Amino acid sequence: MQVVIGPTLESCLVEVSGASGTNHLHFLERADITFDVALSILPNISNHIRTVISGKLPRLHLNLSDRKYKSFMRILDIVTRRTPQNYIVIPVPVTQRVVSGWIDQPELLVDEDDADSFFDAEENIDGLSAKTIEEDPNKILMQFNFEIGQVSASLKKSNDHDVDKVSRTIADLKISGLSLVYNSKAHEYNVDIKIRSISAEDQSNINMKEVRYLLTPTPSVSLSLKDLLTIQYVSRKPTSPDYVGIDQDVKISFASVDLNLVKESVLYLLDFALYTFTTVEATRLAEKKVSDAANLPQIQQPPVVSNSIMVVHVNFTSVNFFIHQNNAKIATASFGALFLTVTFKFGKMFVSGRLGNLSIVDDAIRPEYGADWSREMLKIEGSEVADFDYETFNILSSDYPGYDSFLRFRAASAKLTFMEPLLNDLSNYMSQFLKMHMIMDAARKAVEYQEINGKMKYDLDIESPIILFRDTVNRTNKSVWMYLGKILAKNDFVITEDGSLLSTVSAKIMAMKLVSNFPVGGADCMVKIVEDVNINAVCEFLKAAEDSETLVPASQIKVDVNNIKLRLTTMQYKFNLEVLDAVSKFLFPKKADEPVAQLSGSSMNSEFSSEFPRILTDMFVKVPTITLEIIGEDSQLQEYSIAQLIISQLEYQTMSNSWQEGEIELHLRYINIFDTRKDGGNLFREIMPSLTREQDQFSLKIKKDSEGRSFYNASIDTLKMILVMDHLFLIRKFFTAPFSESKDATQQSEEVGLLEGAYDFESLDKFKYSVNVVDVEIILLQDPKNRSSEAIMLLGHELVISHDLVTTLSTKDMGMFFCVMDNRKDTTLRFIQNFNLTVVMDSRLSGPGHQLTAINVDVSQLMLRVSFRDINLITDIFNKAISLNNESKNEPIEVSGAKNMRSGVIMSREKIQISTQGIRIVMIDDLNDLQLPMYDFMIDKLFLEVSDWSTA
Repeated sequence: MQVVIGPTLESCLVEVSGASGTNHLHFLERADITFDVALSILPNISNHIRTVISGKLPRLHLNLSDRKYKSFMRILDIVTRRTPQNYIVIPVPVTQRVVSGWIDQPELLVDEDDADSFFDAEENIDGLSAKTIEEDPNKILMQFNFEIGQVSASLKKSNDHDVDKVSRTIADLKISGLSLVYNSKAHEYNVDIKIRSISAEDQSNINMKEVRYLLTPTPSVSLSLKDLLTIQYVSRKPTSPDYVGIDQDVKISFASVDLNLVKESVLYLLDFALYTFTTVEATRLAEKKVSDAANLPQIQQPPVVSNSIMVVHVNFTSVNFFIHQNNAKIATASFGALFLTVTFKFGKMFVSGRLGNLSIVDDAIRPEYGADWSREMLKIEGSEVADFDYETFNILSSDYPGYDSFLRFRAASAKLTFMEPLLNDLSNYMSQFLKMHMIMDAARKAVEYQEINGKMKYDLDIESPIILFRDTVNRTNKSVWMYLGKILAKNDFVITEDGSLLSTVSAKIMAMKLVSNFPVGGADCMVKIVEDVNINAVCEFLKAAEDSETLVPASQIKVDVNNIKLRLTTMQYKFNLEVLDAVSKFLFPKKADEPVAQLSGSSMNSEFSSEFPRILTDMFVKVPTITLEIIGEDSQLQEYSIAQLIISQLEYQTMSNSWQEGEIELHLRYINIFDTRKDGGNLFREIMPSLTREQDQFSLKIKKDSEGRSFYNASIDTLKMILVMDHLFLIRKFFTAPFSESKDATQQSEEVGLLEGAYDFESLDKFKYSVNVVDVEIILLQDPKNRSSEAIMLLGHELVISHDLVTTLSTKDMGMFFCVMDNRKDTTLRFIQNFNLTVVMDSRLSGPGHQLTAINVDVSQLMLRVSFRDINLITDIFNKAISLNNESKNEPIEVSGAKNMRSGVIMSREKIQISTQGIRIVMIDDLNDLQLPMYDFMIDKLFLEVSDWSTA
């Protein structure tokens, strides 16, 4: 037996005769089948099988290419197609007799042979029925045994441009030891199928010599098990004594297998499968739909729902995925035992499953990590890692709930270790499979066949997932553990008044906490950063009807978070910044735009192109209170509290539209800052006093257009602060400590960019900002341990800082006063009369390595009232600030940083121009308590210009 498919009949005959010397046209290569039929001479004995048919096939080989498969299916459609209207009725002569064949085939004309004689056999129908009824229901009436030594198939890709060219082999599939046993009884029949081994050999990637097989049984398991795959099928009639309400029962058992996922080979196989099978099936369905519409009358028939019940049990021992990239193995994903029960009942499907252990291990060679560095990225342990139920519904049924399927998922605790190199490798690996989806979409759109998008409702419950962040920068044992508590998610569907579909998703994260582990002396030291955080999110996704003109966004997300309390040490703050940097690099990698991304963006713009943009996403986040306590560490690593920051009523909102534009808004009702030092002796603990307000104290708006330009607008209303110099520098030291250590590396990278001409001049106008501060009051204390301390008070009506190619600073009605803190009302004296100030600075690079800095300062008329006491107060406060600044500085880093920055600039020029409308200085004699003017200096106008001071 052999099947040959070729372009012409002559080529097929030459291939069959063997004259060509090749087998390129063989779809099924020559195979020898042997059948034995045995009939029992004692049919009435219950333990004897009436009929036994045995067959053997030593070897079966298929040459499966896309062109041969399409040709074979085309021929099959022609043979089995029912088109009675195409038949031509031919008058039948008397000498011929019509013998009916199959109902879907043309009638066969057979010559009449009058010499033959036929006699009717005697029938005893009543006796046969009686025997059947009295027969043992467990007796096997017929048994069919069939064995195949080896089944192999070569998957080949044909050449679309040259039909005569030999197809290229992609993979070889081999099945060994296939056996089939069929038993028929009076009220049931069963089928047993066993396969000893299955393997798939890679033939497309010749460079990957280390990986020969894409699919193989697991070596350790294959030696202990006899069969890799077993299938047991039983079909029972309701008249069977063993009938328990199930008409068909299937049990499938699969042993452990190993899958080598080589990117190029898997892409070739999936492309072959999608192009060969998906397009063929879709084309057949489309042609059948057109043929039925043209030839058959349109009769609306009620849906036929089968009353039979079928149950399928699947037992999967384990599967190991070995992921390869660039001729090297990068990861191994292992799935434990999988148990599935699928029930088909009254047109519905019920799936119940349970998944065992799951793990993902990093296998890439990374010299920067030591041998003792843990390679396990994901680990889920337990006998029941995941438990899920899946159910489908018939839309034509009377009990249709409004959605097509329902998923209930319950999962145990999972531990995920954030490993940036492995995650980047997996992300790059998976991004290559975007091509598969594009091919699938193209195949489905190539024919007029539309698939109905079903609505799935789900209920998810995940217990205590854990995310571990390790110190990948310094390779220490430090780590941060994120416990996500409990994750709940469910959805629902609603049809709006205009016929649009509204999908609502509600999700919760309960009892989330963040813990750091910085071992001390080899012992773990777990310290909480934040705990008991609950997050509730409600998402609404609108699929508008075709004729709908709704302005409701396509996606609306609302997130509510409870009060958050953070306690952050210097080490925790530095480590969390490194984690945020690693996560941001993974989520938002800096790489060139790929053609696929450009295609998707253009298609999105064409889809939503209209006169006015449509809002696609609108997200709103609300947090009642955020409390942050910063903790310092002394030389003995003893912790002490520095300050507490309280943010009240935080609201965050973001929006994006169909024109690729976006907006972000951040609002804070008020901000409080307290000095929490226990041994500081500060009597003025409220650094930033609380205000009773009905409007927001702080707001930030960010706008981004379709060309990537961003504009930041921040406003602060009523800024009041009481500054203590030593406390201010402690806060500064806390927040700047992580950045000072990495300053050298950053400045060296800037130097290389300047010298190599990597400066992006076109991006200068893509970043603009504006900061507006109203009602400024800043108090600098001389002695915070004294209630009657003297202080310098800066008051201003408005302060504006903006940047649009150049940076501008302007103040309005800014003045300086002196006062005594316990009697501010009676002791406030003006030091500088209110004045206006404008500073414009332009420090753009005119070319690679060439910098020009131009500063213009314009001051309105200044009037200073100065006394000896005031001068001492100013000198004392500023000397203290300079002393604290010198103590907090790391001189080697600052000096080397300046050198590096200067060495990166080949030519630098500076120029500053200062102009004022006049200056008046009045000296007051307060030494003799006279408080009388001593000197009065007046300058009408002043203009000062200084150039190139850094190279002087």
